[in-house]
Amino acid sequence: MSGILASTLCAQCGQDDQVQAVTSIYQGGRVRQSGLYHSGYGAGAYEVTSTTDLAAALAPTPRIYSLIVGLLTPFLGVFRIRKTLMVRRGLPAAMLVWNAGRYCHRCGVVSLEGQAMSPLAFRQRVWDAGGYGNFRS
Repeated sequence: MSGILASTLCAQCGQDDQVQAVTSIYQGGRVRQSGLYHSGYGAGAYEVTSTTDLAAALAPTPRIYSLIVGLLTPFLGVFRIRKTLMVRRGLPAAMLVWNAGRYCHRCGVVSLEGQAMSPLAFRQRVWDAGGYGNFRS
């Protein structure tokens, strides 16, 4: 898939005025907030990441949960390590496909290689290219 070309035209409507790179939508749809809190029980720090539904649908990789969850049981820990390694191995191939995607805000579809598809179908195509298409987000 090294020959993927990123057209700026929507594969469905043929226009380009509402077309945006998938990478831009994903980055713009994620907001990370952090800060300090004080309560009657003490103080601490927090970090929260909010993601729009569209950004989540266009995610280039499955979500890999915190190590704390993996340490709760040996099975989950082994599964998490296996999943992380599989995603890391496949990331270069997946990113080639992901970087070529263009989303049309008018039609609600992603264009890739002249084909229009839903954001979820695009994500599946990216994950399949990376070899981790059988994982759930």
